[in-house]
Amino acid sequence: MAGAVAAAPTEGTKEGGGAFASSPAWTLATVEARRAAPGSRPPCRAPRHEPSGLHAARVVVSRDVRLSVSSFVRLYLPPPAAGGERLPVMVYFHGGGFLIGSAASPGYHRCLNDLAAACPVVAISVDYRLTLEHPLPVAYEDSAAALAWVLSVADPWLAAHSDLSRVFLAGDSAGGNICHHLAMCHGLTSQHLPCRLKGIMLIHLWFWGKETIGGEAAVGRRGNEPS
Repeated sequence: MAGAVAAAPTEGTKEGGGAFASSPAWTLATVEARRAAPGSRPPCRAPRHEPSGLHAARVVVSRDVRLSVSSFVRLYLPPPAAGGERLPVMVYFHGGGFLIGSAASPGYHRCLNDLAAACPVVAISVDYRLTLEHPLPVAYEDSAAALAWVLSVADPWLAAHSDLSRVFLAGDSAGGNICHHLAMCHGLTSQHLPCRLKGIMLIHLWFWGKETIGGEAAVGRRGNEPS
């Protein structure tokens, strides 16, 4: 699972940043690198994962489907609609600067439970590989594969409850970046796919370019520029 590699921190990482002074990021184990990232005070801890299952308060049931050795999706199904009406589909991509986070992170798990119940929608939260272990464009490729899987209606929940004429993409931070990328690609190739996207929801987008603009230069001076 993405972000699940564990390693004990060294003395140089305990205060957050020490390891970077003597070792390049790519020479550190995953958790060491995240704890040592500049500006990480207090230091990051190993990621927590929330199990799927029944959310009693929201009456939403969720379960994980593994798409490959290194990626999975988490499906959320709200209570059946009146009259058996099929529900819109929302494919969600978590944030974290392409460096941290997971579809199983507690915050995202709670958020997707709430969204599935409130909208209501069949929600699919995508877990993609992170960049410390797998440089871009791997995250885009994993996300595109997950979207293709959703549109193939290979899962019985999707076959029984989803309306593929109402598919939405959503994401925050790096997930919003992925949404934008997939929506642009989908728009160019929609004749090859079994549906048309109805819309995208972009939350606190994370973009960058080769040249700094606006306040990006100040961020770069603090050592926190995107990479």
